[in-house]
Amino acid sequence: MERSVASSTSADFRTVVEGLFGALEHAADGVLIVDAGGRVLRANATARRILGCETGEVRTLAQNYEEQEPRRPDGTPLAWDELPLVRCLHGETVPATDVSVRRPDGSRAIITISATPLARDPDSGQVLGGLVIIRDVTQQREEERRNLELLASLERQRLLLEATFEDVPVGIAVLVPPDWRHEMANAVYTGIPAAATVSGATLAEAFPPPLAARLGRTLRRALESGKPARLSDAKVERPGAEPCFWTFTFRPCHDSAGRTDRVLVVAWETTQQIRARQRLAETAHSIEVARRHLEGIVDNLPEGVLIIQRAETPVVVLSNRTARDLMGMEIGPGYRPPLRQLAARLRYPNGRRYRLRDLPVVRALQGEQVLGAELLFIRPDGSQVQVLMNQGPIRDRHGNVTGALVVFQDVTRLKEVERLKDDFISMVSHELRTPTTTIQAGALTLLRRDRHLKPAEKQQLLRDIADEATRLHLLVEDLLGMASVEAGLQPHVEPVVPHRFVNQLVLEMRNRLVRHLLTVEVPPDLPAVDADPVALAQVLRNLLDNAVKYSRPGTRIIIDGRAVDGYVQISVLDEGLGLTAEEAQQVFAPFYRTEGARREALAGAGLGLTICRRLVEAMGGRIWAEPRPAGGAAFHFTLRRADLDDTDDGL
Repeated sequence: MERSVASSTSADFRTVVEGLFGALEHAADGVLIVDAGGRVLRANATARRILGCETGEVRTLAQNYEEQEPRRPDGTPLAWDELPLVRCLHGETVPATDVSVRRPDGSRAIITISATPLARDPDSGQVLGGLVIIRDVTQQREEERRNLELLASLERQRLLLEATFEDVPVGIAVLVPPDWRHEMANAVYTGIPAAATVSGATLAEAFPPPLAARLGRTLRRALESGKPARLSDAKVERPGAEPCFWTFTFRPCHDSAGRTDRVLVVAWETTQQIRARQRLAETAHSIEVARRHLEGIVDNLPEGVLIIQRAETPVVVLSNRTARDLMGMEIGPGYRPPLRQLAARLRYPNGRRYRLRDLPVVRALQGEQVLGAELLFIRPDGSQVQVLMNQGPIRDRHGNVTGALVVFQDVTRLKEVERLKDDFISMVSHELRTPTTTIQAGALTLLRRDRHLKPAEKQQLLRDIADEATRLHLLVEDLLGMASVEAGLQPHVEPVVPHRFVNQLVLEMRNRLVRHLLTVEVPPDLPAVDADPVALAQVLRNLLDNAVKYSRPGTRIIIDGRAVDGYVQISVLDEGLGLTAEEAQQVFAPFYRTEGARREALAGAGLGLTICRRLVEAMGGRIWAEPRPAGGAAFHFTLRRADLDDTDDGL
């Protein structure tokens, strides 16, 4: 009798199962029904796909446990009695639980499992089976992880931007009308008058009276001319401290109507330079009486030093190592420089040749003091060095000229730094002013004339604001990227799959790429590379942005990927303005603009490709450009394959 009842109950359970699956076979979630022994009675199509069993029967719970190696999301093993289905067959309703399982192909997937007892024996109360709902959330969890990483990256960038204002080694402040009070100032600027704070104070309130008056006059000059005004080597006296010297520059900033609405103040300390000039003057004054002492230390000076004795043919009586290195010649004591040959090696900064009588050393030997002469010296190997030269006569006790002292230093790098600084300030001023002016004008128009604008006009204003905000964001990204690279920050390298990474980035940039024909030729089986995902994304974004900027709408942009020896090569090709072979060698230099970019007056900071080169090289790869035969430009970079160790040369 008991067996008959059990058989009847089992038959009823199977009838319920068959009835349920008529409606659940094509459900979006995976659905399984198991009996009390853990045998799978039915599984819909979604469940079979998630478990990798599209063909054949779904195996028993015990078989799946052994083959799928279920784990918690943190990687720890999941015990048999902790399985949601086992808990369900013991009578427990199990809410949605994430479980990591191994697929038949060896990869792991994260599955959300919910389980509910389906029926019980009316006499014994034993669970006769269970209903299991499963869902593959692998991609969802991966996206959640990437979103968390992106949020962390954005927060780091925000903190870096805030720290940059405070960490720069110069004083920076902003003055606002009507009475030109300090709106903001960094710690270096606040430390000049040794004040607790200068925010909200005028110049007269923040600085001691004598200095405040000079600063006020410099500010008025800047406001009246509309151009930067400078106060050089201003003496700052503070109680209990030695006087120091600072140089201040006041730079007016204008609104869209041309009115000055801000004044940027930049200050840097010049105490060391002034003291250096004082020390140099003292050395020149005592050189006659301290010659023997000077000879012992002159060889280690960072400046080049020559002492030349006057004669029918002048002769070198002293030279230091710096002088010999800068000139690339052995000019020890006894060397007689042929003055005509020397004149042939010297140029004015503009490249014009020196005449013999105009040579600074000739003028010094004739009794003339020559200070601050800038010139180019052509070494015997053909290289050039830019030097700042100071020369003066050496006299005996009767006042007769007996020789000349020549002091010179290599200012090639300083001149380059000055040029880059000027280019950078000019670029940033222009690139920041253009988008901020558009954003401000558009926002004010919407704010003040909202009721009078047509919907199409509002949309156009909003598009202009969004476009310029994006341009401003990209500029800040470039500046932050450049700052990170210059700070020597090392990339966090990990294996990255090019096919998935490139396609994901293309999806993120689809709004910027929509006006061009895009072809992605990165095979799915391309080996993973060792790369920093954040750095790699910035490299590809910069290259794609360049391709969009320098090619007309409707033209094709190609992203190509291929394995080359022990590396993977990624290429971005366009049909745009193109570049020459010579430009391809220089295009990665800071602030460099091609002839086509200058001719078309295309906006840009000239930093994107420089950042690309620094980031790619930091990840152990290389990057280069070349013109395409049919027009346009091709940019290629390589990254090391992640499946090769350091000793594998890829052959």
